[in-house]
Amino acid sequence: MKILVLRAMTWPILGTFNVVARVWTLLGSTSRRGARRLADSDTARQARQAAEARLRAIAHAYAESTPLVLRLLGIEDYYTRGMVGWNLSTPVRPAHRVSCWMRLTAYYSSPLPPADFVSATIALDEVEAAFEKMHRGEVLRSVVLL
Repeated sequence: MKILVLRAMTWPILGTFNVVARVWTLLGSTSRRGARRLADSDTARQARQAAEARLRAIAHAYAESTPLVLRLLGIEDYYTRGMVGWNLSTPVRPAHRVSCWMRLTAYYSSPLPPADFVSATIALDEVEAAFEKMHRGEVLRSVVLL
C-alpha cells in the first residue's frame, strides 16, 4: 500500500519536472534558424575559410613529405546548435550557441605501380598456407585468384 501511495505522489512530480525540463530546453537552446544565422555570419565564414586553408596546408605538406601524390581533397563543413544540458536535475546552459567543425578527406595515390608490392599470387585452395607465410613475414602483399 505504501508503494502505491508513494507512486501516486511521485508521478505528478516527475511529470511536472518533465514539462519544466522540456520548456527550459526549448527556451535555453539556440533555435535552428538562429544557429543557421550564426553559422552563416561573416565571422563564421572567415573562420571557416581560415580553417579550410589550414586543412589544405596540412594535406599538401603531407603530400610533399611522402612519395604519395594528392589526387582529391574533400572538405565537409558542419554546424550544430547549442542545446541545454542537464547535470543530474539542474539545467546547464550551453557553452556555445552554435558549434562548427570541418572534416578533411584526402585521397592520395602512389607513384609506384602496385605490382611491385605484390609478393605472391595465390589460388583459393592455398589460402591457409598464405596466412602462415604472412604470419612468418615472408609475404608483403598477396593476391587471391578466384
